[in-house]
Amino acid sequence: MGSALAMSRSIPLCEPLHVSSYHAARREADLMVGLFGKGIETNGTDAFRGVQAAIGEIIVWRNSILGMTADICHEPESATGGTAVPWQEYANTMRLFCTHCRPAVRHIFEKVLGGSLLMSHSRTGGPAFE
Repeated sequence: MGSALAMSRSIPLCEPLHVSSYHAARREADLMVGLFGKGIETNGTDAFRGVQAAIGEIIVWRNSILGMTADICHEPESATGGTAVPWQEYANTMRLFCTHCRPAVRHIFEKVLGGSLLMSHSRTGGPAFE
């Protein structure tokens, strides 16, 4: 048997793997911060220190993901036809990292927001109840 690196280089690479490694992680990271920000703004808890610390932690997760995606693009591998694809070692590390990130952020969402995303007050711009 060869090394894991040699084996990973012998597997044919496909376009969707590279695109998902990069784009999905960046979009999801921005979505996490934006959704949490809107959630705490909607329920009015955005001024509390614990909530501000929680959004800071989500921003740290986001910045870590953005840093990894930047490293993926700065050191591309050569592919067929003279094209370049993201470096697979970084891409696979980021995919593994995201499996730790998502549960941690979900825990923060559940702890801070609870069910507040399921309900909103009628005074927040929706139709008033009569």
